[in-house]
Amino acid sequence: MPDSPYRRSGRNTAFDAALRIHNIDTPCTRRLQPMVRLLELAKWRKSSMPAAEAFEAELVSLLPGRPGEEPDAAFAFIDRYCVREGGDS
Repeated sequence: MPDSPYRRSGRNTAFDAALRIHNIDTPCTRRLQPMVRLLELAKWRKSSMPAAEAFEAELVSLLPGRPGEEPDAAFAFIDRYCVREGGDS
């Protein structure tokens, strides 16, 4: 989105921008950040991190398919992932 404050660059993801802008640093975000970086900035290397591939496959299947649909299932999956992998959501 052109007016979004959450922009990626060659070295940082939109997720990195959101964490920085909102001063978020939790065990969960620290676990997710390397996976999101790989998936967003170097998708061709995702096979080097099977956990990232599995995370992406499950998350994508839960994303809304149409405008106006709620992403609740995707957010719930992320929360469960963080708890399952040890740490706060």
